[in-house]
Amino acid sequence: MNKTNNSLALTMKDAAKLVGVDYRTIKLGIDSGTIPTIQLGPRRMIPRAGLLRAFGVEIAAVSGAANAGQAAPHRGANTSDQRHA
Repeated sequence: MNKTNNSLALTMKDAAKLVGVDYRTIKLGIDSGTIPTIQLGPRRMIPRAGLLRAFGVEIAAVSGAANAGQAAPHRGANTSDQRHA
């Protein structure tokens, strides 16, 4: 059973499908250190949040694995307060 929509950790193949790139792009990102991985038993998996961050997608704070795939669009790095005193 494929649980890619709710999985917190993905295979390289599922990660490539999720972000719409070729498997080799994921492998290059892992090899260069751009895409993080974790070891789960004998398998090397890609954390969903780390993968999406590597592709510039901010993850909305959620409580529970079922909502972990929801992402907010990247808003940029400017977080300064624009109010005037």
